[in-house]
Amino acid sequence: MLKITDLKFAPVLEKDGNQFISLMNKTYNRKKNFDYFQWRYMESHLNTVLMGVFLDEVLIGCFGMQCVKLNNGLVGGQTLDLIVDEKFRGMGIAEQMGKELINCFPYKFDFSYGLANPMGRKALKKLLGLDYIETIRTMTVENFIEKNNKSYQIEIEEFNTFSFKDNQKAGLAPLYFLRSAEDIKWRFGKNPEYSYYIIKLEDAFSIVKIFIDPVTQERFGDIVDFGYLTKDELKLSELFYGSLRFLKEKGVKKTTMWALPGNFLYDISKKIGFTETNQERYFVLAVFKELDKNKYLYDIKNWFLVESDAEIY
Repeated sequence: MLKITDLKFAPVLEKDGNQFISLMNKTYNRKKNFDYFQWRYMESHLNTVLMGVFLDEVLIGCFGMQCVKLNNGLVGGQTLDLIVDEKFRGMGIAEQMGKELINCFPYKFDFSYGLANPMGRKALKKLLGLDYIETIRTMTVENFIEKNNKSYQIEIEEFNTFSFKDNQKAGLAPLYFLRSAEDIKWRFGKNPEYSYYIIKLEDAFSIVKIFIDPVTQERFGDIVDFGYLTKDELKLSELFYGSLRFLKEKGVKKTTMWALPGNFLYDISKKIGFTETNQERYFVLAVFKELDKNKYLYDIKNWFLVESDAEIY
């Protein structure tokens, strides 16, 4: 009978990349290739580890984490790609991978988080103690129709020249994830799967994505990130209108974004024509250091989250 002591736990290396892709494609509908592995884990601008479990040099499970930073200086670990081959589930493999993964980093995280599907939500609670914070339902608008003929003075900027200021999301919510210019170039400009574009309107910006269905060739759009320096609801509305117009000109018929109920972004998106869908992600989180001091992290009202805070967008 196979025992967990018969397995080897070690970081997944470049030579193991094709095994990782095979394991992922066997598990998920969203298929990946070696370029994804290379970009996500070998060339990441963030400190990232993919822990693997091997049986006779065959990869049978993996669990990744990347280091992220909040605007208030706290350092967190974002969970990535938790997979165990179904033939080997129920042995405690995932729990051991979680322990090994955390120990790979030379510092202790202030917190860890995930934006998980239903199965991932349960697993992350069991493995790392990540508690449920909020359900995020995707907003969508289909066959976008202009409500006026106003000409929005948007600009399309290259990722190599885009300058992101740390306070470009100030006023949206107290907490948001920081991205340096280099982070943005890697995350969006070098992504091997999707085409991203930066839309600018004065001091406001959005980052939009176009996904082409490999079977139907239908084009889908996502507003994966946005921000501004001065809070101006009219300007933000115009930024979204301009972004949707740009995507429509690129042949996109359906566009999604995230906006949490109860804040002004949600109200703006509804006025533009976005509606909630049944597509859900679960924001889960655990504080690892100074719980009393950092318990505000458990309040969703303190967070500004966008689609690209999840690894799949």
